[in-house]
Amino acid sequence: MSGDEHPGDAAPPVPGAEERLSALTLDAPRLTVELLPDGRMRAPHLAARDLLRDRLKQARLLPCAPGWMVLRSEGESRVPPSPDVPEVVAAGVLGPRGLSLIDFLGFLEAGDGTGILAVATRNLERALFLHRGALVWATSTEPEEQLTALMVRRGRLSEEDRVLLDGDPTARHQHGQACVARGLASAESVAEMTRAQVVEIFDHVLAMDAGMWTFARVAEGTLDDAPLHIPAQGLLMDALRRMDEMMVYRQRIRSSAVRLGRAGHAAAGPSTTDLVHRMEGEIRDDARALLDVLTAPASLAELMRKLGCSEFEATRAAYHLLRSSLVQIVPDAALAPPAAPNIEASEARGIISIYSMAIREVFDDVTRLGQAYALRAAARAFLADEAGSGVYAQLLRNVVLRPDGTLEVDSVLRGMAMAPVSAEALNDALSEVLFFVLFQATELLGRRQGDDLARRVKMIHDLLPARPSETP
Repeated sequence: MSGDEHPGDAAPPVPGAEERLSALTLDAPRLTVELLPDGRMRAPHLAARDLLRDRLKQARLLPCAPGWMVLRSEGESRVPPSPDVPEVVAAGVLGPRGLSLIDFLGFLEAGDGTGILAVATRNLERALFLHRGALVWATSTEPEEQLTALMVRRGRLSEEDRVLLDGDPTARHQHGQACVARGLASAESVAEMTRAQVVEIFDHVLAMDAGMWTFARVAEGTLDDAPLHIPAQGLLMDALRRMDEMMVYRQRIRSSAVRLGRAGHAAAGPSTTDLVHRMEGEIRDDARALLDVLTAPASLAELMRKLGCSEFEATRAAYHLLRSSLVQIVPDAALAPPAAPNIEASEARGIISIYSMAIREVFDDVTRLGQAYALRAAARAFLADEAGSGVYAQLLRNVVLRPDGTLEVDSVLRGMAMAPVSAEALNDALSEVLFFVLFQATELLGRRQGDDLARRVKMIHDLLPARPSETP
């Protein structure tokens, strides 16, 4: 499959660089401190004690967000910073009240920034290494974001070989070199997968909506021999596009565990070929490749391994094949829950009103730009397309979208009368409409306004009652 990763840009692994760069974050000493019940502070490690002794003769405690403690020294440091240790020069929190990472990355790219941007939650830490505004490396403590895990998902490494590599202490942080040395993969394949891993971590950093970030300067020359060099501006635009599209795809294909099968009428033939041919170039090629390997029902994860492609590429192809009714989601009979009861009209009206409020919020922003007609036309075309071939055809066939973007409640109820559904199915159907409209609006509004709109829409969407599977 073709994709956004351009493997030809990747260079062969630089001996030692993989281990040295990863050690800057994954093996860096943890400078922890503890506050004792009597108010005294304890530093278990010598490095932490030395730092506190130098910087904390007298300091002011600054008010800040939960999870942070910021102390501003009111005395002069007696010891100059060590050039070998990354030193934090900027920090912030993720969330509506924090500085957008997208804006900060744009600032670093414009200023040829060099350093390590780390984003952490209580249980997870990811780091992006930037050299003169380009992404040159990335690390993560998430096991499924390690190189060996990615190679298994892409069909480049067996699960057995992954277990052996991950359990070998001599291969720590240098799995790429170990794969080549043991003849498990070529240097070119490892370079391609290393680049894919870095891009994947970059995407996951942008998708984080909670946690804390820091930017640390590094000594001159620290990143000069990094094995990659990916211009951040183009990477950022591609990542944001993928995030927007995945919001739409995820409404139908919830995860890579979803099982797919060919639709009953989708045997190879003129009608199937014609439906695939109507798709856009890159999507058309990916969809054709997925159909070729879908000889029996399989999960999206299994199809990714067969195709050697990313989850985004496989999900995008599967989504378009679903909309063309060439493939279908195959429930696992052993795991399928019992059929949900039909939803009561009063509950349905509540759900519809919340989605209607969220869609109107989108239309209000677009109307101020004089683009409401274009958005309304796109939304109505989407409804017509879904009504013609989608899984929610009967439900959405008669849905009326008012000029202000609100849904006509009675029109949705009429669709439900013809195709009784559960609360979950109604949520799924209206979610597809909402996220399609939001995706189209972002294209019209631009990234910054689109991000602000998405946050407001999420606040409205969160008013929905939790589904049974979402409750603790």
